[in-house]
Amino acid sequence: YCAPVWLNSVHTKNVDKHLNAAMRSISGLTKSTPLKWLPMLSNIAPPKLRKENALLQEWKKYANNPFLPIHTDLTALEGAQRFKSRKPPWKTARDLTKDKFNISSKRENDWTIENPDNQKLVTTLTIKQPGFYLERSTWVTLNSISTGHGRSGHMMYKWGLRDNETCDCGYESQTINHIITECPIHAFKGTIEDYHLTKEEAVEWMKNLNVKL
Repeated sequence: YCAPVWLNSVHTKNVDKHLNAAMRSISGLTKSTPLKWLPMLSNIAPPKLRKENALLQEWKKYANNPFLPIHTDLTALEGAQRFKSRKPPWKTARDLTKDKFNISSKRENDWTIENPDNQKLVTTLTIKQPGFYLERSTWVTLNSISTGHGRSGHMMYKWGLRDNETCDCGYESQTINHIITECPIHAFKGTIEDYHLTKEEAVEWMKNLNVKL
């Protein structure tokens, strides 16, 4: 609400925490999951980009309509030398316009720069990823496998919620990778692409997995 006005405030990070928490709840991810995964799996643009996009849309509405009283005020800013705000939103709007800001392209570029997807499975960020419409428990399991962060024995032990990180098969550390590729009890015989594409056999395996990731 009113993001075009306060997006440059130093306090926006406090709002972003709650927005990130909401995306984490939607996708069922744990706090250890890198933030870059949250927008992609919840199919919601990152908070910063949403605020910039809202600002730009509002700026264009005012700047392109000379009949609005605020249009004259914005024009008068051209010669202003000093402002109470060190980061006025109108300046941000002009910078975004100059850079030809596009929220979809910006999301793609940011993902490329800080890509947490070690398996290179994600090709398009602006659409719902495969499995988005699976039942909740299966979708959460899929997201945990995709990110490598979930309620495995290794992570539960790390969080102090288990006495040890041993797998049911006796292996010393029950990581998600061990569960899906190595464990003689739980391992899936397909590939990581089978999960990402939500092939029938992969979905069935996730439904029957007795480790709640």
